[in-house]
Amino acid sequence: MTKQLKKFGTFAGVFTPTILTIVGVIMYLRLGWVIGSVGLSGALIIIGLAHVATITTALSLSSMATNAKIGAGGFYALVSRSLGPEIGGAIGIPLYLSQTLGTALYIIGFTEAWLSIFPEHSSVIIGLIVLVTLLLISYFGADLAMKFQFVIMAVIALSLVSFFASKHSLTQEINLSFSYVPGKFWEVFAVFFPAVTGIGAGAAMSGDLKNPSKSLPIGILGATFVGLTLYCVVAFWYAGMATPDELTNNYMIMSIKSKWEWLVLAGIMGATLSSALGSLVAAPRILFATAQDHVIPFSKTFAVRSKKGDPKNSILLTGFLVLASLQLGNLNVVASLLTMFFLISYAMINISLFIEIILKIPSFRPTLKIPVIVPFIGSIWCIAIMFLISPPSAVGSLIFIGCVYFFNVKRNIQVSFSDIRSGLFNAIAEWAVKKSFKTRHHKKSWKPNILLPIESPKEFTEILSIIDAIVVPSGTIRVVSVSIKTNPSQSKLTKFIRKSLNIHTKKSMDKNHLEGQLNHIASHFKGKKLLVTTTVAEATNLIDGIRIIIQTIKGLYLPPNLICLRINPHSKNLARIEEVTSIAEKEKLGVILITNTSKRPSILNEKSLDTTVALNTPKPSSQKSANRYINVWLRSESPNLNLALLLAIQIQKNWKCNIRLISSIEDLSIEKKTQSFHKHLIDSGRLQKTESKILVGNFFNLIETCPKAELNIFGAKGFKDYSPLKIISTKLDSTCLFVKDSGQESAFA
Repeated sequence: MTKQLKKFGTFAGVFTPTILTIVGVIMYLRLGWVIGSVGLSGALIIIGLAHVATITTALSLSSMATNAKIGAGGFYALVSRSLGPEIGGAIGIPLYLSQTLGTALYIIGFTEAWLSIFPEHSSVIIGLIVLVTLLLISYFGADLAMKFQFVIMAVIALSLVSFFASKHSLTQEINLSFSYVPGKFWEVFAVFFPAVTGIGAGAAMSGDLKNPSKSLPIGILGATFVGLTLYCVVAFWYAGMATPDELTNNYMIMSIKSKWEWLVLAGIMGATLSSALGSLVAAPRILFATAQDHVIPFSKTFAVRSKKGDPKNSILLTGFLVLASLQLGNLNVVASLLTMFFLISYAMINISLFIEIILKIPSFRPTLKIPVIVPFIGSIWCIAIMFLISPPSAVGSLIFIGCVYFFNVKRNIQVSFSDIRSGLFNAIAEWAVKKSFKTRHHKKSWKPNILLPIESPKEFTEILSIIDAIVVPSGTIRVVSVSIKTNPSQSKLTKFIRKSLNIHTKKSMDKNHLEGQLNHIASHFKGKKLLVTTTVAEATNLIDGIRIIIQTIKGLYLPPNLICLRINPHSKNLARIEEVTSIAEKEKLGVILITNTSKRPSILNEKSLDTTVALNTPKPSSQKSANRYINVWLRSESPNLNLALLLAIQIQKNWKCNIRLISSIEDLSIEKKTQSFHKHLIDSGRLQKTESKILVGNFFNLIETCPKAELNIFGAKGFKDYSPLKIISTKLDSTCLFVKDSGQESAFA
C-alpha cells in the first residue's frame, strides 16, 4: 500500500466509526425493550457483561497494535499475524460476515424508524434505497463516508440533548428490580450485544490509518468507555421516563418521550445510517485483507483496489450480501446472528494476545502492556457467552471455523509476513519435554526412534521400504551423515598407518551437497507424516563423526533408541561397522543391521544419483497378504527376541502380512518344549496372524530349505564375528535383519 493511501487520524479513522457504531440502532430502538424485558438491574448487568467482553478485547487489540505494524483488515490482520493465515482466514470470514450482517441490522433499524413516520411505505423499497445510497457513498471513497459521518455525529448529539431534556425525564420511580428468566435473559443479551461491537468497525480501518499503532488504542478505548458511560446513563433515563410495558411494547419510545420528537427521529435515522455506513466501509476492507493474503477463493478479484485505495470489488460483493441479509427482515434475528460471529472474533483476539504473553518471546514488546489475566478472561468469557446464548449455534459456529481452518491448511497458504506459531509449538514441546523427563520411562511406551547413519545415499535407497515398514506410522527418524574433513597437517606416516589399519579417511562429497541429499531423503519420510531431522557432522573420519552425532543426539528430546545400518556382509570394511555397533551398544541403542542380497529387482528406482537421490514410492507387492510372510528366527532364552518380535509386529502392520516363528533344533526331545515356547510367545505377545515352525537339523543347513519369506529376522549375539552373517545372507534370497536388543524393549508390555 502506498503512503498516500493512509490518510486518516485517530478521531476520523477510529473514534468516529467506533462510537457511531456503538451509539446506533440498539440504543435508540432496543435498549428500552431490554430494560422492559429484564428490568433496569438486568439491563445494567447485560451492559456490564457485554462490556467485559468488549473492554478485554479492546485492551488486547490495543496491546497487539502497539507491538507490530498492522496492515489492512483490523481483527483479521492481528490474528493472522499472530496465529498464522490459516486461523486468520478462519476468523476473517465470520468477521467479514459479522460486519456485513451489521450493515443489514442497521438498515433494518432505519427502516423501522422510517415506517413509524410513513407506515404506508414499503419496507423492501426503503431498505433497497438506503443500501444503494450507502453503497454509492462507500464506493466513491472512504473519505466521503467519513465526512458524512461527522454530520451524523452532530445530529446524534442533538438527538441526545432532546432525549435528556424531555419533560418526561425521571418522572417515573426508578425500579431497580431484576426480572430474570434464564432462557429469556440470554436471548435479550444476544439482541443487545451488537451495541458493543463498534470496535470492529474502528479496527477494520487499520489499513487506512496514518499511524495504526497509536490511533487504534486511543480511538478504540476512548470510544468504548464513552459508549459504556452513555449506555448506563441512557438506561437510567429510560427507566425514569416510561413504564416497563411501554418500554417492552413500543420500540419508538425514545422519540415519543423526547422533547423534540423529530430530532430524535433524525438521530435514529442518522445513527442507523452511520452504523450501516461504518460497517459497509469496514466489511470490504476485511475481505480485501483476506484476499491480499490469498486465504479466500477468487483472491485476485477481491484484492483489487482503486486509485484512491478503496476495495471496489469487495464493496460490490458486500452490497449483494447485505441485500440478501435484508430478506431476514427481523432486527432481533439479525442481531442474534451478528452476536455469534462477533463473539468468535473477540475470543480469537484475546486468545492471540494470551498466547503471545505466555510464550514470553523477545519479539513481543508492546508499549501498552496488560496483565495476562485480561485476555484470559476475555477469551473464556466470549466462548462462554456463545454457549449461554445458544449451544447449537455456538457448536455450529466453531465447526464452521474448523472447516475453514482445515481447508486453508490443505491449501498450504504462503504469505510474506511472520507469525508466532513456531514459538507456540516450541513452547508446547518444551512443556512436554519437561513432563517427559519427570516421568519414569517404561518399556510399554517404546516405539521405533531410529538413528540412520548414511555413508552413501545411493546405497541407502535399496533399503528404504524396510525403514518405512519399521517406523511408520508413529516413529521418528534422525538421518545423519559425516562429511570427511581432511587434516592438512597429518604426516605421511600417520596416513600410511591409518590406511594399513583400514581406518583411512574416505573422500566425501561437499557438506552442502550432502545436506541436500539427506534433505531429499528426509522428504520421503515427511511425506508419510513422520518426524524427521537431518544432521551432517564434519569430522576427520566416519567413526569419529558418528560417535559425535550419537553422543549429541542422545541428550536431545526424543532421542533415538535404535541405530539402523545397511551392510554388505562381503565388504572389506566391516571393521567400521563393528566400531559403530560398539558405540551404539555403549550408548544403549538397539542395533539393526540390514542386508539386501535379494536377486529380485530393487523396489526403488535410482536416477541421476551423482547429483540427487531420486526416491520413488515402493509399489505394493502383487502377492496376497495371506501368502506373504516374515520369518522370525528364535532360540530359547535369546536375549534379542524382544526387538526381533517388535520389529516383526511393526512391519506386519504396514505390510499386511503374516509372521512365522522359526526355531531350528537338532534334538527331537526338545521339540515339544520349543512348540510350547512359541505358543507362549504368541499368547503373551498377543501376536496376530502368527504361525509356528520347528525345523530339525543343523541351522546353517536348514536355511536354504526353510519356508520362503519377504523378510528374515535374526537375533545377533554380537558383531565381532561376521561369518554367520555372510553365510546366512548368501544362502537366503531375501532381505535380512540382524538385531541386538538394548534392554529397553519389551514385546510383552
